[in-house]
Amino acid sequence: MADHETVVRGIQWDRVLSVGHLMRTFRIALWPPSKLVLCLAALVVTVGLGILLDQVFKTNVYEQSFRENMVDVYRAATGTTITERPAKGRSDQMLSTEYYKLGLMGVSTENMTRQFKERYGQNAYLFHVGPEESTNILNELFGGGRGFWFGPLEAMRHVCRLTCRYWAEAPWFAVINWAVALLAWAFFGGAAARLSAVQFATGVQPSIREALAFTCKRYVSLVASPLALVIVIAIIALVVFLPAALVMWIPWAGELLVGLFFVLALILGFILSLLALFAVSSLGLQAPAIAVEGRDAFDAISRGVNYVFARPWRYIFYTLFSLVYLCLSFVLVRAFAYLVLRIPYTAIKAFCFADGQEAKLGRLWTEPTLYRLFAMPEGTGGTEYVGAVLIGVAVCVLLGLMVSFLPSFVITSQTIIYFLLRRMVDEKDIDEVYVPEEHDVNGLDRLERIDETQVEPEPATEASAGGEDDQTT
Repeated sequence: MADHETVVRGIQWDRVLSVGHLMRTFRIALWPPSKLVLCLAALVVTVGLGILLDQVFKTNVYEQSFRENMVDVYRAATGTTITERPAKGRSDQMLSTEYYKLGLMGVSTENMTRQFKERYGQNAYLFHVGPEESTNILNELFGGGRGFWFGPLEAMRHVCRLTCRYWAEAPWFAVINWAVALLAWAFFGGAAARLSAVQFATGVQPSIREALAFTCKRYVSLVASPLALVIVIAIIALVVFLPAALVMWIPWAGELLVGLFFVLALILGFILSLLALFAVSSLGLQAPAIAVEGRDAFDAISRGVNYVFARPWRYIFYTLFSLVYLCLSFVLVRAFAYLVLRIPYTAIKAFCFADGQEAKLGRLWTEPTLYRLFAMPEGTGGTEYVGAVLIGVAVCVLLGLMVSFLPSFVITSQTIIYFLLRRMVDEKDIDEVYVPEEHDVNGLDRLERIDETQVEPEPATEASAGGEDDQTT
């Protein structure tokens, strides 16, 4: 008896390789743009209220205000540093080239700035971190340093460093600012995670209103999930270690008691370290767990911890792959934003035939480059200043959407990683997502896809059977 032959007509690589699902992150994070709008709203609330708070607290971290530090985060993400004043006797071209050489040697941004000002004076400010200014897009694209290709990672590192410094130097400002950030990102970020979850699982693109309605119902869980383990750790530390500190006030016997029970302190320190590790490792999966399952904060924490510790290396691999993919994707987004700005600028400049029109355009709009997409023109006044401000507002909205791609991508990638880990640990299908019974997502009542080939045919009626017999006769 001959063996049956199987013909392979196609391979669904996203089923064979789980990484194929992560490749959908770029498209889901970018389209529809509702997730970009939500992330932009969260950024505006977080940064805007932080700038207002800074007017009260007058912080001076890294000898800069909060607004200037946020500008540095933007510059780190885009690989840009804007000029304010050149050093005396040195041109912008020479300054940018020498600063770029320091960057190629692996010197950190803070040390680069310190070395640069020690060499050229405290009034030396830099034009940009990158190659020499050129109208050739290939030179700008492939001549840049690590800041151009790994700008998102530099921005994340800068945010972590700023967070530690603000908590150390301005704790009350840090507490209020991070409370505002938590409330804002729980609302808008939770809605973005819900949009990503439904779109990834079902292919349906729900509206912002539906996502915000879901977030309003689960808002307490979204806010409580990042805080639950932190509060538990704080309570345990307060209850256990505060009496130990008070015992040390007892003369002679205090230090003996602390020494005798020091082993218990080590055991509790081990437990608290595990809880802190649980909190940090499951932080990225908590909002996706609520968006996918529709459960409370404790269920989200338990699922996040369980999935990460059941497949730790898989989670690390997925996260690292997503970060590299994020850097490459952001290069494309930046290049597209550059074209959106460059094409109209070049077209308007080409039609400036009259004398003084090209100079007037320069006073209204600074020529965009890959390393400096926008800079406010100097020396404008009157109606020209109003026109420059209007142009600046429009360009800043575009740049805000460009930067919003970063948190949108991170939220989407963590949501997809949650689906993949859930399939491995709980053996649940990837297309299973929570939908309220009273709510229909664009006509999708059931999320389980029904294979039409598995639907049983309806039995033939007597009339039809009789008709067939008559025709046979």
